[in-house]
Amino acid sequence: MVLLLGERSQAIVDMMTQSAEHPLAHHATNIVVSEHEDGARAISKGLGIGHKGRTGSVVYRDRLVQVNDVWRISHRRVALRRASTIPAIS
Repeated sequence: MVLLLGERSQAIVDMMTQSAEHPLAHHATNIVVSEHEDGARAISKGLGIGHKGRTGSVVYRDRLVQVNDVWRISHRRVALRRASTIPAIS
């Protein structure tokens, strides 16, 4: 499977290389893909490693579509995980 960013890729690259706040690396894990009538959906967790040892965690929720035998992300929702928003264990 090949995923491409599309026309906005240069703007994304520019933002990532010019921002000291943007993580130096992203690591996606726990990727689950499910079929839907209009394509597919994916949910995954992401870990970011930032400047000066800073770390972060996100949840990605993607809509995938197939265009000319290539799967593309047509929509992505990113939720930053913070300790204050994680439910307590009961």
